[in-house]
Formats: sequence, C-alpha cells, structure tokens
Amino acid sequence: MRHSVLARALPIPSASTVIASGELHFVFALQALELSTMIYRFRRWLDTLGAITSWLCAVHCLVLPLMIGVLPLVGAGFLLNESVERGFIGFSVFVASASLLPAYIREHRKAQTILLAASGLGLIVLTHFTLEDKPVLRFVFLSLGAILVSSAHLINQRLCRDCAASSKE
Repeated sequence: MRHSVLARALPIPSASTVIASGELHFVFALQALELSTMIYRFRRWLDTLGAITSWLCAVHCLVLPLMIGVLPLVGAGFLLNESVERGFIGFSVFVASASLLPAYIREHRKAQTILLAASGLGLIVLTHFTLEDKPVLRFVFLSLGAILVSSAHLINQRLCRDCAASSKE
C-alpha cells in the first residue's frame, strides 16, 4: 500500500493504543501543530524561492544582450530561446501566486504584498513585450520589476513571521 508524504511525515498511532491511553486529543493536536509547522516552512521557502526567481529572471534578461555571442559557444544557447524567458516569467507568477495569495488570505490580510508583486510582474511582462529595442529602458524597468517582486516576497515573510509570533503570545 502506497502512503502519502503526509502519512509518512505524521505517523498515526493505532486507534486502540491512543484510546486506551487516553491521549487522543493530545495526538491530534500534536499532529495538527506539526502539519501547520510544515505548511509554514513551505510557504516561507516559497517566498525565498520567489525572491531568488525574480532576480534570476532579471539577471537573465539583463545579461542576455551582453552574452548573445558567447552563449552558443559554451553550450548555453538554449537561454536565447524566447520560451525560456516566458518560462521564467510564468514560474515567477506561479511562485508569487502560491506564496502571496494564501498568506494574504489566511494570515496577515495586508494587500501591500499582492500590489507590489502585481506591479513588479506587470512591469516585467510589459518590458518583455514592448521594450525589446530600448536596452536602457529595458534595464531600468526589469530591475525595478525584480525589486518590487523580491520586496513583496521579503515583506510577506516578515508579515507572516510577525503573525506567527503574535499568535504564540
């Protein structure tokens, strides 16, 4: 029988053992605490991944014009593909959505993280599709977009940490 990751992470004792020992409520509370800790850590990891992804996307877009002649020679010509850039943007949108929306809904209810990320991602997408022939403006807007998205993830981490700290008090 194949067990889920959750079942392996949170082993459930047999019902007869728990009921006989009178620890049923304690076991369920402990398992709920462990699950919430795992979810909290995963969300914080998503925020870190989101900040790193937005910077990698910006670095890719900014350095690409400088390295256009060298990339095929070192076997990294695939980075010149348009679908790689769209993949970076799509992955950034996915990570931002998976990280920021649940934190907003379930934890801090501060819209600033959503607004910062939406503004940053909007700048990145707009720059990607409209400023191909203007490298200076492209550099400025991509950098600003990356700063906004990274800031959204870092602020989200701080807000969630503050919520967790205040709930323990």
